[in-house]
Amino acid sequence: MNGEQNVLTLSLRTTGGNGVVTNSEVYGEFIDADGARSDATLIFPENTLDSQNTEYVATLDFGSDPAVDLGNLVSVLISLSDDGRTKIWGGNTLLSLNGGAVEYKDNQREGRKLVIKPGSKSTLALGLIVTGRRIDAPSASPTASTPSPSASPVASTPAPSASPTQSTPAPTGAPIPNPDVPTVSPTAVNGEQNVLTVSLTTAQGNGVVTSDAVYVDFVDSDGISSGLMLLFPENTLDSTGSVYVISLDFGSDPVVDLENLETMRITLGGDGKTKLLGGHTFLSLNGEDAAYQDDRKRNKKLVIKPGSKATLSLGLNSL
Repeated sequence: MNGEQNVLTLSLRTTGGNGVVTNSEVYGEFIDADGARSDATLIFPENTLDSQNTEYVATLDFGSDPAVDLGNLVSVLISLSDDGRTKIWGGNTLLSLNGGAVEYKDNQREGRKLVIKPGSKSTLALGLIVTGRRIDAPSASPTASTPSPSASPVASTPAPSASPTQSTPAPTGAPIPNPDVPTVSPTAVNGEQNVLTVSLTTAQGNGVVTSDAVYVDFVDSDGISSGLMLLFPENTLDSTGSVYVISLDFGSDPVVDLENLETMRITLGGDGKTKLLGGHTFLSLNGEDAAYQDDRKRNKKLVIKPGSKATLSLGLNSL
């Protein structure tokens, strides 16, 4: 190759779970520090993202005179063709210019599931952080040189990798006195499940048993709310020191990002009161191990009652 290379290598990693495998093409639009943009560039052709928890690599040749400064990129916009959807891990998208002259990493939290799907999440915008730069790396737009042969992006042989470890909630030892707690059976909707299973534990003592229905509102990391949903119907919380479990089916296109929840808000339907145990509320998605646990001190009594404590707001820690 004569002159200067302008070859960008990009790798990303798919997550586990549903809605990952796609037959859609994957495109990227690159933006530099001056706001200049590349055209939408084919990263992976159709049927490339064919496996979960897998790393894919493509090499993109931008020719002799790129429209963007590849040595000073600040973001990449990733989208799919057609109405496809997929999920990739945050903190696992890596870019390398000319074999390491400049290296980048996406700025998302490692282990966060990033969703690409039709609608408001059809384009995934990833900020880029420079993780390495050789002393001789170009800091200005590359000068024109003899164009190198351009090749289509090539996906590397998928290398399976384990998804972040998820722990299973430890048994609380409390009895489950009501085996008939209503549940919604997890069902696949348009090939993808979005079933969230919630378990909570009532405290011991007075002011626990309630005839009221229990409602919940889930909020994701983007601040989007599910809206108030029925968690348990009337007369469900009928015992102290007990675990209650229910599954909620969000359908094919949830309003909230169930894989990036941050908060759940619990309230009662009437003027009743109840008490839950902190550290004993667990959420799991699509029948997998527990994905979240409330952030309260374990075994602390959490009161829900009319007035200032009518709504119990629980932060959710990812497991």
